[in-house]
Amino acid sequence: MQRFFEWEKGRIDDFARSFRNRLWNFDLHRPEKKTFETVARILSFGRLYIDYPADALEDDRAEDASLDRAFLQLARQEAHFSFDIQGGGNRARSIRMTHPHLADAIYRFWFGSDGDRVYRRTHLQAGFQSAAARFGLPVAERLAPLWAVARLAAGRAPKPGEVRDLSARLDLVREDLRWVLPRLYPQAGSIPGFTQLTDLPVWTDLDAYFELHLQPAPFTALAQEVARTTVPRPGLRLACHKLLEHRDLHRAHVDGPEVVAELLSRLSEWRDEYGAQWHDWGALAEDFVRKCGVRAVDEAVRRFVTASPASRQAIDLVGCLVAMLASSHEAAPILLSWLGVARTSLPSWPGVLGDIHTRQGRSPEFDRQAMRFLSEQPTHGSWSFFWEYLWHANAVDREELEEKALAWLGAPLATAQ
Repeated sequence: MQRFFEWEKGRIDDFARSFRNRLWNFDLHRPEKKTFETVARILSFGRLYIDYPADALEDDRAEDASLDRAFLQLARQEAHFSFDIQGGGNRARSIRMTHPHLADAIYRFWFGSDGDRVYRRTHLQAGFQSAAARFGLPVAERLAPLWAVARLAAGRAPKPGEVRDLSARLDLVREDLRWVLPRLYPQAGSIPGFTQLTDLPVWTDLDAYFELHLQPAPFTALAQEVARTTVPRPGLRLACHKLLEHRDLHRAHVDGPEVVAELLSRLSEWRDEYGAQWHDWGALAEDFVRKCGVRAVDEAVRRFVTASPASRQAIDLVGCLVAMLASSHEAAPILLSWLGVARTSLPSWPGVLGDIHTRQGRSPEFDRQAMRFLSEQPTHGSWSFFWEYLWHANAVDREELEEKALAWLGAPLATAQ
């Protein structure tokens, strides 16, 4: 895309130089280059495909007629910038260069030398601070730029189908970010609306991916907060996911899985005023089981899936446990407990019982549940399979099995003489 742009408009360096001069011209009447500096901050984010928070810019435009006039021309007449307006209002939430693939080349032409690092860091720091200060917005929007950087550092593009040179671009600003982020972290707790469960998860990512060695360690502070939590709260599930994700980095000081396992146990029987389970319990338990196995949470999981066996959460969690059967025997007792209280008419019920037989073989409890299925679901398509399992196992009364088979076939039963 950049090459096509060069063919159409000339070399990118020439465009960057010309663009800078036009921005300077907006401020000929005053010594500070406010328009240019504002655009530079937007591009410092845009080169990473991150939208710049527009709140501070909107306030500046309302107070500065020259800046407002400049952005009206840049956005509307020249189509250089696009504003993101959400919620049906008329106030922009974020701003981006209309052609973000050019932002990196332009910004590097302006501030790419070693002597420009102070400018690069100032632009990044100002952008992150402006975003974090939007305490009237949901935390996901307030911390969106930090989360975007964390995703890039983890190797994930911010949007499906996004360009794939983002890791290389992140490397260009890695040292600047490693300078800026530790200076932002101490300010996080003073922002209105800050809570550890909602605000610290992103810092556990940044601390890990950039090797910042932040103090106090956000992972430790997050673990302590989760350990104190006795009821569901905003951010709790995400906080626990991060304790599991970064468990190996901090195992010498904090056992993240143990903290999460204890929380799952405490909340396995929690109910709200309407009798509903915590809506994130099942998804968090699935993450725990996939990463750490089921042993540490087996009783909590058993309580949860047997309390409401037909709930979506329970059925999804059962599916996760079934997937574990190929590598572990620990899930089978929990699954058999669920089968014992769940309706045999549930669509997943016979499949779970069949998977247990395939992976683990028969057991007395399997035999009991299979016989129950034969009695309760005589018209089910899987009936003959379970009858055959029991017949070949020779573990239950064969006369009873013969009677069930004759009834299933519609044959008359023999009468006693």
